[in-house]
Amino acid sequence: MYHLTAHVPSGTPQTYAHYLCQPFLPRTLPYLEVTALPALSPPPLHPRQVRENVCHHMSFVHESVGRACGEYLKSERRQIYTTPKSYLELIALYKKLLAEQTSKLEAQQERLEIGLIKLRSSAGQVAEMQAQLKDEQVVVENKKAETDALLVQVGQESSVADEQSELAAIEEDKVTIVQRDVSAFQRQCEAELYAAEPAIKKAEAALNGLDKASLTELKGLANPPKDLLSVTAAVQYMLAKKGTNFKKLDVSWAAGKKMMGNVDSFLRSLQEFDKDRFEPENKEWVRKLTGPADAPDPTFTAEYMKSKSFAAAGLCDWVVNICIYHDIYLDVEPKRQLLA
Repeated sequence: MYHLTAHVPSGTPQTYAHYLCQPFLPRTLPYLEVTALPALSPPPLHPRQVRENVCHHMSFVHESVGRACGEYLKSERRQIYTTPKSYLELIALYKKLLAEQTSKLEAQQERLEIGLIKLRSSAGQVAEMQAQLKDEQVVVENKKAETDALLVQVGQESSVADEQSELAAIEEDKVTIVQRDVSAFQRQCEAELYAAEPAIKKAEAALNGLDKASLTELKGLANPPKDLLSVTAAVQYMLAKKGTNFKKLDVSWAAGKKMMGNVDSFLRSLQEFDKDRFEPENKEWVRKLTGPADAPDPTFTAEYMKSKSFAAAGLCDWVVNICIYHDIYLDVEPKRQLLA
Protein backbone atom coordinates (compact mmCIF):
# COMPACT_ATOMS: atom_id res chain seq x y z
CA MET A 1 0.00 0.00 0.00
CA TYR A 2 1.10 3.60 -0.72
CA HIS A 3 0.58 6.67 1.39
CA LEU A 4 -0.40 10.00 -0.25
CA THR A 5 2.02 12.72 0.86
CA ALA A 6 0.87 15.68 -1.29
CA HIS A 7 -1.59 18.30 0.04
CA VAL A 8 -5.22 17.49 -0.83
CA PRO A 9 -7.28 20.60 -1.72
CA SER A 10 -10.68 21.14 -0.21
CA GLY A 11 -13.75 21.25 -2.41
CA THR A 12 -16.59 19.20 -3.75
CA PRO A 13 -16.93 15.39 -3.97
CA GLN A 14 -15.93 15.72 -7.65
CA THR A 15 -12.65 17.37 -6.58
CA TYR A 16 -12.08 14.56 -4.09
CA ALA A 17 -12.79 11.83 -6.64
CA HIS A 18 -10.53 13.46 -9.23
CA TYR A 19 -7.70 13.76 -6.77
CA LEU A 20 -7.82 10.12 -5.72
CA CYS A 21 -5.95 8.97 -8.81
CA GLN A 22 -4.73 5.83 -6.96
CA PRO A 23 -8.00 4.02 -6.13
CA PHE A 24 -7.02 2.20 -2.97
CA LEU A 25 -4.80 4.62 -1.05
CA PRO A 26 -5.66 5.19 2.65
CA ARG A 27 -7.05 8.66 3.39
CA THR A 28 -6.88 10.76 6.53
CA LEU A 29 -9.91 12.01 8.40
CA PRO A 30 -9.50 15.74 7.53
CA TYR A 31 -9.48 15.00 3.78
CA LEU A 32 -12.64 12.93 4.08
CA GLU A 33 -14.36 15.60 6.20
CA VAL A 34 -13.65 18.47 3.80
CA THR A 35 -15.15 16.32 1.04
CA ALA A 36 -18.38 15.59 2.94
CA LEU A 37 -19.00 19.10 4.33
CA PRO A 38 -19.85 20.92 1.05
CA ALA A 39 -21.78 17.88 -0.21
CA LEU A 40 -24.09 18.04 2.82
CA SER A 41 -24.76 21.78 2.54
CA PRO A 42 -27.84 21.74 0.21
CA PRO A 43 -30.11 19.43 2.29
CA PRO A 44 -31.98 20.77 5.34
CA LEU A 45 -29.06 20.20 7.74
CA HIS A 46 -29.16 23.88 8.63
CA PRO A 47 -26.92 24.15 11.72
CA ARG A 48 -23.27 23.97 10.66
CA GLN A 49 -22.36 22.17 13.88
CA VAL A 50 -24.72 19.32 12.93
CA ARG A 51 -23.22 19.06 9.44
CA GLU A 52 -19.70 19.01 10.89
CA ASN A 53 -20.62 16.23 13.35
CA VAL A 54 -22.14 14.17 10.52
CA CYS A 55 -18.98 14.71 8.45
CA HIS A 56 -16.81 13.57 11.40
CA HIS A 57 -18.93 10.44 11.75
CA MET A 58 -18.85 9.60 8.02
CA SER A 59 -15.10 10.04 7.80
CA PHE A 60 -14.68 7.97 11.01
CA VAL A 61 -16.82 5.15 9.56
CA HIS A 62 -14.88 5.19 6.29
CA GLU A 63 -11.55 5.12 8.12
CA SER A 64 -12.83 2.36 10.43
CA VAL A 65 -13.74 0.22 7.42
CA GLY A 66 -10.27 0.82 6.01
CA ARG A 67 -8.62 -0.29 9.25
CA ALA A 68 -10.88 -3.34 9.42
CA CYS A 69 -9.79 -4.24 5.89
CA GLY A 70 -6.18 -4.05 7.05
CA GLU A 71 -6.89 -6.34 10.01
CA TYR A 72 -8.68 -8.76 7.70
CA LEU A 73 -5.66 -8.80 5.39
CA LYS A 74 -3.36 -9.64 8.30
CA SER A 75 -5.56 -12.41 9.65
CA GLU A 76 -7.00 -13.96 6.48
CA ARG A 77 -4.42 -12.83 3.88
CA ARG A 78 -7.17 -11.55 1.66
CA GLN A 79 -7.35 -7.99 0.37
CA ILE A 80 -10.61 -5.98 0.55
CA TYR A 81 -10.58 -2.39 -0.74
CA THR A 82 -12.53 0.75 0.05
CA THR A 83 -12.74 3.26 -2.79
CA PRO A 84 -13.62 6.94 -3.18
CA LYS A 85 -16.83 5.86 -4.85
CA SER A 86 -17.96 3.93 -1.76
CA TYR A 87 -17.41 7.05 0.38
CA LEU A 88 -19.34 9.25 -2.07
CA GLU A 89 -22.16 6.69 -2.19
CA LEU A 90 -22.32 6.78 1.62
CA ILE A 91 -22.82 10.57 1.44
CA ALA A 92 -25.43 10.25 -1.31
CA LEU A 93 -27.36 7.57 0.62
CA TYR A 94 -27.41 9.73 3.76
CA LYS A 95 -28.73 12.74 1.79
CA LYS A 96 -31.46 10.64 0.17
CA LEU A 97 -32.68 9.16 3.48
CA LEU A 98 -32.58 12.58 5.16
CA ALA A 99 -34.68 14.14 2.38
CA GLU A 100 -37.27 11.33 2.52
CA GLN A 101 -37.69 11.49 6.30
CA THR A 102 -37.84 15.31 6.27
CA SER A 103 -40.58 15.23 3.63
CA LYS A 104 -42.60 12.72 5.68
CA LEU A 105 -42.33 14.83 8.83
CA GLU A 106 -43.37 17.99 7.01
CA ALA A 107 -46.41 16.25 5.52
CA GLN A 108 -47.45 14.94 8.94
CA GLN A 109 -47.00 18.40 10.46
CA GLU A 110 -49.18 19.96 7.78
CA ARG A 111 -51.94 17.38 8.32
CA LEU A 112 -51.81 18.00 12.07
CA GLU A 113 -52.10 21.77 11.64
CA ILE A 114 -55.10 21.43 9.31
CA GLY A 115 -56.75 19.02 11.73
CA LEU A 116 -56.27 21.41 14.66
CA ILE A 117 -57.77 24.29 12.69
CA LYS A 118 -60.82 22.15 11.88
CA LEU A 119 -61.21 21.08 15.49
CA ARG A 120 -61.09 24.67 16.75
CA SER A 121 -63.61 25.79 14.14
CA SER A 122 -65.96 22.91 14.92
CA ALA A 123 -65.68 23.51 18.67
CA GLY A 124 -66.76 27.14 18.24
CA GLN A 125 -69.75 26.22 16.08
CA VAL A 126 -70.80 23.43 18.43
CA ALA A 127 -70.65 25.84 21.38
CA GLU A 128 -72.96 28.25 19.57
CA MET A 129 -75.43 25.48 18.78
CA GLN A 130 -75.33 24.27 22.38
CA ALA A 131 -76.19 27.76 23.57
CA GLN A 132 -79.10 27.87 21.12
CA LEU A 133 -80.25 24.46 22.32
CA LYS A 134 -80.18 25.62 25.95
CA ASP A 135 -82.41 28.58 25.06
CA GLU A 136 -84.86 26.28 23.33
CA GLN A 137 -84.80 23.88 26.27
CA VAL A 138 -85.74 26.73 28.60
CA VAL A 139 -88.79 27.39 26.43
CA VAL A 140 -89.74 23.73 26.60
CA GLU A 141 -89.32 23.60 30.38
CA ASN A 142 -91.47 26.71 30.77
CA LYS A 143 -94.18 25.12 28.69
CA LYS A 144 -94.04 21.99 30.83
CA ALA A 145 -94.23 24.07 34.02
CA GLU A 146 -97.26 25.95 32.73
CA THR A 147 -98.91 22.65 31.87
CA ASP A 148 -98.29 21.23 35.35
CA ALA A 149 -99.69 24.35 37.00
CA LEU A 150 -102.75 24.19 34.80
CA LEU A 151 -103.34 20.54 35.73
CA VAL A 152 -103.28 21.40 39.43
CA GLN A 153 -105.59 24.35 38.88
CA VAL A 154 -108.29 22.72 36.77
CA GLY A 155 -108.19 19.37 38.51
CA GLN A 156 -110.81 17.37 36.66
CA GLU A 157 -110.43 19.28 33.41
CA SER A 158 -108.11 16.64 32.12
CA SER A 159 -108.90 17.37 28.52
CA VAL A 160 -107.44 20.87 28.81
CA ALA A 161 -104.40 19.57 30.61
CA ASP A 162 -103.86 16.89 28.00
CA GLU A 163 -104.05 19.50 25.27
CA GLN A 164 -101.42 21.65 26.93
CA SER A 165 -99.22 18.62 27.45
CA GLU A 166 -99.48 17.79 23.81
CA LEU A 167 -98.50 21.34 22.90
CA ALA A 168 -95.42 21.05 25.09
CA ALA A 169 -94.50 17.75 23.42
CA ILE A 170 -94.90 19.35 20.02
CA GLU A 171 -92.59 22.17 21.03
CA GLU A 172 -90.05 19.64 22.26
CA ASP A 173 -90.26 17.76 18.99
CA LYS A 174 -89.75 21.02 17.12
CA VAL A 175 -86.62 21.74 19.14
CA THR A 176 -85.30 18.26 18.39
CA ILE A 177 -85.98 18.71 14.70
CA VAL A 178 -84.32 22.14 14.70
CA GLN A 179 -81.31 20.69 16.49
CA ARG A 180 -81.02 17.84 13.99
CA ASP A 181 -81.45 20.15 11.00
CA VAL A 182 -78.90 22.65 12.31
CA SER A 183 -76.37 19.86 12.93
CA ALA A 184 -76.85 18.48 9.43
CA PHE A 185 -76.61 21.98 7.96
CA GLN A 186 -73.41 22.62 9.90
CA ARG A 187 -71.83 19.39 8.66
CA GLN A 188 -72.78 20.29 5.10
CA CYS A 189 -71.15 23.73 5.41
CA GLU A 190 -67.99 22.23 6.89
CA ALA A 191 -67.77 19.70 4.06
CA GLU A 192 -68.19 22.41 1.43
CA LEU A 193 -65.59 24.63 3.09
CA TYR A 194 -63.21 21.69 3.28
CA ALA A 195 -63.65 21.20 -0.46
CA ALA A 196 -62.38 24.78 -0.98
CA GLU A 197 -59.16 24.24 0.98
CA PRO A 198 -57.24 22.43 -1.80
CA ALA A 199 -57.86 25.40 -4.11
CA ILE A 200 -56.48 27.80 -1.48
CA LYS A 201 -53.43 25.59 -0.93
CA LYS A 202 -52.76 25.36 -4.66
CA ALA A 203 -53.09 29.13 -5.08
CA GLU A 204 -50.65 29.73 -2.21
CA ALA A 205 -48.24 27.14 -3.61
CA ALA A 206 -48.40 28.82 -7.00
CA LEU A 207 -47.41 32.16 -5.47
CA ASN A 208 -44.68 30.58 -3.35
CA GLY A 209 -43.20 29.08 -6.51
CA LEU A 210 -42.84 32.50 -8.14
CA ASP A 211 -39.60 34.41 -7.71
CA LYS A 212 -37.86 37.49 -9.05
CA ALA A 213 -35.84 35.58 -11.61
CA SER A 214 -38.80 33.87 -13.30
CA LEU A 215 -40.94 37.04 -13.32
CA THR A 216 -38.04 39.10 -14.63
CA GLU A 217 -37.57 36.54 -17.39
CA LEU A 218 -41.29 36.71 -18.24
CA LYS A 219 -41.52 40.47 -18.46
CA GLY A 220 -38.28 40.51 -20.47
CA LEU A 221 -39.98 38.76 -23.40
CA ALA A 222 -40.24 41.08 -26.39
CA ASN A 223 -43.05 39.33 -28.25
CA PRO A 224 -44.72 36.66 -26.04
CA PRO A 225 -47.19 34.12 -27.50
CA LYS A 226 -50.94 34.68 -27.23
CA ASP A 227 -51.32 32.16 -24.38
CA LEU A 228 -48.98 34.17 -22.13
CA LEU A 229 -50.89 37.37 -22.95
CA SER A 230 -54.09 35.66 -21.75
CA VAL A 231 -52.45 34.92 -18.38
CA THR A 232 -51.24 38.49 -17.77
CA ALA A 233 -54.60 39.86 -18.95
CA ALA A 234 -56.46 37.61 -16.47
CA VAL A 235 -54.23 38.87 -13.64
CA GLN A 236 -54.93 42.48 -14.68
CA TYR A 237 -58.68 41.82 -14.62
CA MET A 238 -58.40 40.31 -11.13
CA LEU A 239 -56.37 43.20 -9.72
CA ALA A 240 -58.49 45.90 -11.39
CA LYS A 241 -60.23 48.24 -8.92
CA LYS A 242 -63.98 48.18 -8.41
CA GLY A 243 -65.82 50.25 -11.01
CA THR A 244 -63.14 49.81 -13.71
CA ASN A 245 -64.38 50.11 -17.29
CA PHE A 246 -63.16 46.74 -18.51
CA LYS A 247 -63.96 47.48 -22.13
CA LYS A 248 -61.38 50.26 -22.03
CA LEU A 249 -58.89 48.51 -19.73
CA ASP A 250 -55.48 48.16 -21.40
CA VAL A 251 -54.45 44.49 -21.17
CA SER A 252 -51.73 44.67 -23.82
CA TRP A 253 -48.27 43.22 -23.29
CA ALA A 254 -46.94 46.70 -22.54
CA ALA A 255 -49.55 47.09 -19.79
CA GLY A 256 -48.71 43.62 -18.49
CA LYS A 257 -45.00 44.45 -18.23
CA LYS A 258 -45.89 47.69 -16.45
CA MET A 259 -47.98 45.71 -13.96
CA MET A 260 -44.95 43.50 -13.23
CA GLY A 261 -42.50 46.43 -13.28
CA ASN A 262 -41.73 46.26 -9.56
CA VAL A 263 -41.56 42.50 -8.95
CA ASP A 264 -41.70 42.75 -5.13
CA SER A 265 -44.72 45.05 -5.22
CA PHE A 266 -46.42 42.85 -7.80
CA LEU A 267 -45.95 39.67 -5.73
CA ARG A 268 -47.20 41.48 -2.62
CA SER A 269 -50.39 42.56 -4.45
CA LEU A 270 -51.06 38.91 -5.36
CA GLN A 271 -50.41 37.68 -1.82
CA GLU A 272 -52.71 40.36 -0.34
CA PHE A 273 -55.53 39.75 -2.83
CA ASP A 274 -58.86 39.52 -0.94
CA LYS A 275 -60.24 36.29 -2.34
CA ASP A 276 -63.49 36.65 -0.37
CA ARG A 277 -64.24 40.04 -2.00
CA PHE A 278 -63.52 39.07 -5.58
CA GLU A 279 -65.79 41.42 -7.55
CA PRO A 280 -68.34 39.59 -9.76
CA GLU A 281 -67.60 41.86 -12.73
CA ASN A 282 -63.87 41.21 -12.46
CA LYS A 283 -64.50 37.49 -12.23
CA GLU A 284 -66.78 37.60 -15.28
CA TRP A 285 -63.98 39.06 -17.40
CA VAL A 286 -61.46 36.58 -16.01
CA ARG A 287 -63.79 33.70 -16.93
CA LYS A 288 -63.75 34.89 -20.54
CA LEU A 289 -60.08 33.82 -20.59
CA THR A 290 -60.17 30.77 -18.29
CA GLY A 291 -63.47 29.42 -19.56
CA PRO A 292 -66.53 28.72 -17.36
CA ALA A 293 -66.24 26.56 -14.27
CA ASP A 294 -68.03 23.62 -15.91
CA ALA A 295 -66.05 23.83 -19.17
CA PRO A 296 -62.57 25.33 -18.47
CA ASP A 297 -60.22 26.22 -21.31
CA PRO A 298 -57.68 23.34 -21.62
CA THR A 299 -54.97 25.81 -22.69
CA PHE A 300 -55.41 27.92 -19.55
CA THR A 301 -53.71 25.51 -17.14
CA ALA A 302 -50.40 25.44 -15.32
CA GLU A 303 -49.35 22.23 -17.06
CA TYR A 304 -49.98 23.73 -20.48
CA MET A 305 -48.12 26.95 -19.61
CA LYS A 306 -45.04 25.26 -18.13
CA SER A 307 -43.57 24.62 -21.56
CA LYS A 308 -43.85 28.33 -22.36
CA SER A 309 -42.94 30.08 -19.10
CA PHE A 310 -42.50 28.92 -15.50
CA ALA A 311 -43.74 32.28 -14.17
CA ALA A 312 -46.78 32.25 -16.49
CA ALA A 313 -47.62 28.73 -15.26
CA GLY A 314 -47.53 29.94 -11.64
CA LEU A 315 -49.74 32.96 -12.39
CA CYS A 316 -52.14 30.77 -14.36
CA ASP A 317 -52.43 28.29 -11.46
CA TRP A 318 -53.08 31.16 -9.02
CA VAL A 319 -55.87 32.64 -11.18
CA VAL A 320 -57.60 29.28 -11.73
CA ASN A 321 -57.57 28.24 -8.06
CA ILE A 322 -58.74 31.64 -6.78
CA CYS A 323 -61.73 31.35 -9.14
CA ILE A 324 -62.46 27.80 -7.91
CA TYR A 325 -62.30 28.93 -4.27
CA HIS A 326 -64.57 31.91 -4.91
CA ASP A 327 -67.19 29.72 -6.62
CA ILE A 328 -67.37 27.58 -3.48
CA TYR A 329 -67.27 30.62 -1.19
CA LEU A 330 -70.30 32.20 -2.90
CA ASP A 331 -72.28 29.02 -2.27
CA VAL A 332 -71.19 28.47 1.34
CA GLU A 333 -71.09 32.02 2.76
CA PRO A 334 -74.91 32.57 2.83
CA LYS A 335 -75.26 29.29 4.72
CA ARG A 336 -72.61 30.35 7.22
CA GLN A 337 -74.52 33.59 7.80
CA LEU A 338 -77.61 31.55 8.68
CA LEU A 339 -75.62 29.61 11.30
CA ALA A 340 -74.15 32.79 12.81
